[in-house]
Amino acid sequence: MITTVKGSTIKFLWIFTPLLLVGIILNLIIGEVTIPLKALFDPTNTYKVIIMDIRLPEVLACLIVGSNLAVAGAVMQAVFRNPLAEPYVTGTASGALLGALLGLLAYAVFKVSLLSPIILMPILSFLGAYSPQLL
Repeated sequence: MITTVKGSTIKFLWIFTPLLLVGIILNLIIGEVTIPLKALFDPTNTYKVIIMDIRLPEVLACLIVGSNLAVAGAVMQAVFRNPLAEPYVTGTASGALLGALLGLLAYAVFKVSLLSPIILMPILSFLGAYSPQLL
């Protein structure tokens, strides 16, 4: 099946793609240490460490997380056949918050070193976010 792209979608791509590139360049330049624009293309050793080890992984992580959130939102709207479906309406966000708070409470009450909040909270948050979907 061949799908076509509407003209308005192409128009938005022409608008938002340059904005994305400007945002990426600004994220690489602006920070605790301001990097000159020409040093972005031919960096010295200090700037190279800042760009390659700190800022570029952050930019890539932001792009991946943002695109995953967009796809998750589109899938949620498609599954529920509701263009207004969001995590707050379906209870996913509230369940995740409840799970995270239960993980924090369990650590505060039981003080078990194996169940640190770094490990316990994401696991219970995921289970809490998944639980409303089972109902």
